[in-house]
Amino acid sequence: MRIGSDFEKIEFNFCGFDLLEPNSLIGNTILFISAIIISRKVQKLSIESPFFNFWRVFFIAFGCSFFIGGLGHGFYNYWGVVGKYPGWIASIISLYFMERAMLSLLEHHRRSLFIFLSKTKLIVFVILELSIFTFFDMKGNPQLGLLVPSIASAMGFLTCLGYLGWRYAQKINSSFRYFYWSVVVLIPSAVIQGMKISLTPWFDRSDLSHLLLLVVILLHWKGVREYAKSYLTR
Repeated sequence: MRIGSDFEKIEFNFCGFDLLEPNSLIGNTILFISAIIISRKVQKLSIESPFFNFWRVFFIAFGCSFFIGGLGHGFYNYWGVVGKYPGWIASIISLYFMERAMLSLLEHHRRSLFIFLSKTKLIVFVILELSIFTFFDMKGNPQLGLLVPSIASAMGFLTCLGYLGWRYAQKINSSFRYFYWSVVVLIPSAVIQGMKISLTPWFDRSDLSHLLLLVVILLHWKGVREYAKSYLTR
């Protein structure tokens, strides 16, 4: 185990390419496949509602962001830190669809305002991320690229999954408890990343976070599925 610093990146050769971090490639690919499978399951619910439609798009966008991110890790020797930019931007965009899904159940007189705020947040955070890429030394400190997506995630998860999940569980259906529990599951990830806690080179802090994220999207699917049952009954 290592705390406070990272292990050296694992190098490997595949089809003549000198690649890095096979563990990140595997973890990101698992998240991608899992998210796409879940999006398909949401589609099979065959419910025409903004809540379910936005969740389906979220799972697709979420999965794609991690697939792109995995490629950025693997091909770092060729693309450098620039190869990670698309994955970071995609993660910010994916959050927007999650927010829209949860906001779609707000009372009508409040919904328009919060949708406007969500759209504004998306634009502002994408511009901030692009500004960091442009004006800061990303080669010297690539972790700066994670700052904006991390703040965007914290804001989106705490407000839309944490607060609204709790509120909907009280007023709409108990199935929404899975959404605010997903926020609780993510708390250890912040500690792991902040303290740089890695078990082994083949299972480092990013892999631990990926494992928690897998649990998180499974909780999201559980919440969507359970609410679908009550929605169809109603």
